[in-house]
Amino acid sequence: MDRLESDSYRQFVDTLRQIKLDQYISLPQICVMGDTSSGKSSLLSSIAQQFEFPSDSKLATRCPTQVILNKRTTFAGRVYIERKSDTGARTKEIDNSNEVSDVSEVTEIIESLTKKLMEEDGAKDIIDHSIVIELSGPDFPNLTLVDLPGIIRTVTDNMDISVIQQVRDLIDHYLDQPRTIILAVVPATTDVHNVGILQDANGADPEGNRTIAVITKPDCVQEMCEGEVLDLLQNKPFPLKLGFCCVKGRSQKDLHEKVSLPQSKKNEEKFFKSTAPWNVVQKQRPDLFGVDSLVRRLQRLQQTRIAEQLPQIRKEVEKRLEECRSDLDILGPKLTTNTSRRQLFDAARRGISTLFKQALKGNYDHPLFKDPQNCLRALMKKADLEFKTTTETARFMCPGNYASGDSVFVESELFTVSQIDSDGVLLPDGFLVDEWTPLSKVRPDFTELEAQ
Repeated sequence: MDRLESDSYRQFVDTLRQIKLDQYISLPQICVMGDTSSGKSSLLSSIAQQFEFPSDSKLATRCPTQVILNKRTTFAGRVYIERKSDTGARTKEIDNSNEVSDVSEVTEIIESLTKKLMEEDGAKDIIDHSIVIELSGPDFPNLTLVDLPGIIRTVTDNMDISVIQQVRDLIDHYLDQPRTIILAVVPATTDVHNVGILQDANGADPEGNRTIAVITKPDCVQEMCEGEVLDLLQNKPFPLKLGFCCVKGRSQKDLHEKVSLPQSKKNEEKFFKSTAPWNVVQKQRPDLFGVDSLVRRLQRLQQTRIAEQLPQIRKEVEKRLEECRSDLDILGPKLTTNTSRRQLFDAARRGISTLFKQALKGNYDHPLFKDPQNCLRALMKKADLEFKTTTETARFMCPGNYASGDSVFVESELFTVSQIDSDGVLLPDGFLVDEWTPLSKVRPDFTELEAQ
């Protein structure tokens, strides 16, 4: 597959997503996931190279952010909100203010839209709507990513504890989609056994077929502790079929000193080539280091997965279309006149009347009666048999008071009280009973049921 063809496949999938097909069918996508402060924002800024993702804790990712990057000769772009309704339907919110005339405006627009969403949903820390970033230019890679809010383990004083579950539900929604490639961001400063996103990814992808992990902050690892990180990078303790990659983004010191993204990229290359022990492994496996290497791997992975899955996606679309056509056929022809509407109403009325008659007669040929709860006559007969069995076999004890003419069960036989005295109830043939309840007291509806 040549580069032009593979990128057209990616754009085709992006178009399918824009027409909301992903509401019905899982589409290939790369989702960036990781804990808060794992280096996600710095990683995304390094991948984009032309603009920065907000890293301030108040404006960091609060909702899914789709990033669509295209390599083109001239710059063009727009950033907008895609709103999600309670039913799951999505609508774009686009006007002239969403257009980007210069790449330097992107960060400010992202922050502005984030603030807007936060003000609208002030009670929620995580927002259901999405921000979409579409950018084209000569220095962008052909790549589409979805950035998700950082996983929160504990809350601060000004946060609602429910935010933990809000993020958990959002992450699980994307993890569980079978065509999602999980880009797990793993800080080198954290023990691999304590990295939550790797555990989450393993639960959703136990074979490791769709998880690629990116190790961040290698410059923050304590001296003599690099060996464990290098083992992880080489896929030893936590094997993933898509492997690991290590990048060095801008540190807090770099951000404070306003180190540019291009300069940060040069610093990264210098770090991996000259700093031990990273440089030793880098000479043997250069594909494991640097943001450029990561971008190439992600591009190949995205191209391959889309090409593999498009035939199956087409089959799923055709199946859903056939189901829709069948549902439309059941609805019948389009009603364009009052006469056609009256005819449909009369036909429906006759059909319902016929079904009621069939239910009463026990004629269960119609598909409606495949559900036993719709078989009215059978249900009535069953209830009658159950009542008959109960009244013929049950013996009820109570001290009750009896009156002449009451119906009483004794040894499964129905008797009528003929005489009452201080010793009990005298039944025909001199049978004396003092501990059986009248049937009329056990089932007040006895007489009515018998009549039916």
